[in-house]
Amino acid sequence: MALSRELYIPQGATKIAAKDLPVVFYAYYKGKHPSHEVAAMCFMGKQSKPAWHYGFKTHAALEKYIDQQIESVRLLQERKAKEKAERLKPHSLKVGDVMVCSWGYDQTNVDFYKVVKLIGKSMVELRSIRSARVEDSERPHGMACEVIPLPNEEYGEPFRKKASSSNRISMTSFSSASLWDGKPEYKSWYA
Repeated sequence: MALSRELYIPQGATKIAAKDLPVVFYAYYKGKHPSHEVAAMCFMGKQSKPAWHYGFKTHAALEKYIDQQIESVRLLQERKAKEKAERLKPHSLKVGDVMVCSWGYDQTNVDFYKVVKLIGKSMVELRSIRSARVEDSERPHGMACEVIPLPNEEYGEPFRKKASSSNRISMTSFSSASLWDGKPEYKSWYA
């Protein structure tokens, strides 16, 4: 059973709401400590427990702290709105674009994909493409080199993935593909 917000708010507390922001304060006299002139608590969003519950030596200190908290929440809301708008933008990938996915632990695996079809604003259809070693790029220890994609050598079945507005595609829980920049990619392996 979740406790309601009202259980935390002292009787006689004054509600201070920030206009158009998901934050509310309750101020009351007789702070938690004898040197506190006033105390207040802050609730953010729909939470039932206070985000903070502090005592203040003066009303001015309380007002300053509330102003800072309101500004912080305002900036957070602006950032969230901007990020949401960015997420909703369509990608700019084109058919024929080459995507690269570099991943691994203790070794670096490199997979290349080609965009073969655009589906709606956010989906793409990809096919795996083979890669080739760059001549004379093998490292002295013999377990690493640079590779480049071979866009005309597709293999496997086409598959669909969602592309972000930054042209990134989540391939697995541990890897993502991005637009290949045309430069050779580092790849390593262990016997």
